[in-house]
Amino acid sequence: MNFFGRKGKKGPVVGKEGKEKGERPSHRRLRVLGVPLAQALRNDPSHDGVPVPAVVRECLDFISLYGLQVEGVFRVSSPKSRLDELERMTNEGRTDEIVFQDAHEAAGLLKRFLRQLPENVLTTQLKGRFENEANVCRCVALCRCSAVIKLKELLLQLPPENFHLLAFVFRNVQLVIQKESANKMNLPAMGVLLHAILEMPRNVVKIFITNAASEECAEGGGEPTTQLFDSVDIGP
Repeated sequence: MNFFGRKGKKGPVVGKEGKEKGERPSHRRLRVLGVPLAQALRNDPSHDGVPVPAVVRECLDFISLYGLQVEGVFRVSSPKSRLDELERMTNEGRTDEIVFQDAHEAAGLLKRFLRQLPENVLTTQLKGRFENEANVCRCVALCRCSAVIKLKELLLQLPPENFHLLAFVFRNVQLVIQKESANKMNLPAMGVLLHAILEMPRNVVKIFITNAASEECAEGGGEPTTQLFDSVDIGP
């Protein structure tokens, strides 16, 4: 049975007869990778209205279910030919047909999606402000200073699809890091990877990971601190 068919992330698609159907017609080209995030969301919507492309949620769901214990889940690459095939299927509206063979494939497709975004998720207008605020922070682990409060204020100025994409990515990254003894993907490793893929300042990435949500913040001990993405439910 198709794993993603059970997840039901896709929005309804209108068929040739004008009726809603549960799956996309084959080879209907609606690009999802390599287009602006808002367009990717229109072409690959989530059925429940959450402003995150369905393929992103499917990749992250697969990783959270099957990849948290996999060593190098985000570091080990799948064959290029296989990732090319997954990208082609996604851009043809055939993600319902995708069956990942392992978590490396899901992580590889997710990385391709993020890497091919033509515009920075922080936006050109706000990226510099994010960097300036993050550079103020001198906290060793969790950010407990004013920087995280300022970053949350900036996050709320982003388009909804940008904010939710960041929330889904960084909250799921927390889950990966919590299993670092098995998957060998610790905070520095994930920080370097996301810095490169998202073209995001290192200090911003670090705070986004450590302060993403309560699961990680609770482990820091001491006084409560600001959680950046706690308002977003990342469940399947």
